[in-house]
Amino acid sequence: MAWNSPPDAGVHFAGRERELYHQLFAQADVDGSGYIAGLQAVDFLSRSGLQHHTLKEIWNLADHGQQGYLDLQGFSVALRLVAHAQAGLSIHQDLIFQEPHGPPQFDGKPPPPPTDTFQSTGGC
Repeated sequence: MAWNSPPDAGVHFAGRERELYHQLFAQADVDGSGYIAGLQAVDFLSRSGLQHHTLKEIWNLADHGQQGYLDLQGFSVALRLVAHAQAGLSIHQDLIFQEPHGPPQFDGKPPPPPTDTFQSTGGC
């Protein structure tokens, strides 16, 4: 799967962020299809504790082609935006290109601790 496929060209996921998002994608892609359907994504992203309208904004940016599903790239964009929203930022398109200060949390818990800091591997 391409990490910089259109329409998200220019989005860069490096190091720990990329590794984490790939791991979370594998958890969410329960059937191994390489795509996460809308309802699957809603179920997974709802565990972030964000309000419905915020998740809708995130979905609209992550599913840029309005295909009704997310591939690894789109899911990674969604996870990045979840992390920004959890940090109290208002969701907007520019955040897609900015590495968050920390990983997204689900069910009130952060992912397993990284071996280095989340932003230490470089950003966009």
